[in-house]
Amino acid sequence: MKAALAPAVAAGVKARYPDLDPAAAEWLATGQHGTSSARMFYRLTGVRPNILRDDDDPMSHPLDPDDLRRCRLLLEQAPALQARLGEMRTVSPFWAALVDAWGDLCSTMDAECPAWRDGRGSARKTYDKMHALLERVVAPNSVRASGKSES
Repeated sequence: MKAALAPAVAAGVKARYPDLDPAAAEWLATGQHGTSSARMFYRLTGVRPNILRDDDDPMSHPLDPDDLRRCRLLLEQAPALQARLGEMRTVSPFWAALVDAWGDLCSTMDAECPAWRDGRGSARKTYDKMHALLERVVAPNSVRASGKSES
């Protein structure tokens, strides 16, 4: 049923956002959405996907390989956005760390989970790398908030 509706939904999105890149409009209509991929789409296009609620964290970033997978699918489906990935650095320190390591994260994910596009397989090394990056962002902020210095 969903596949049968996809062309009509895509046509509706393209009519509503005529200036939006056609590939980006196609993702908005039929792509796999998560909070981080929707945040990426919103930041790079200015069009807010319905999945984002008013109370969503404006800095929503990928937390695990499945989140990363949906972001990668967005960039594959709308290649014009790939060239603008660096703009995500300004969203938050978490996004900056992930963007700086994007190539390495993608290579790791490709090697350990070749069927990632289909959502099949396990990407434990990718998960570990992502969390190590994000922990490095959290740790300095925790030290500042507590007033303690590292010795």
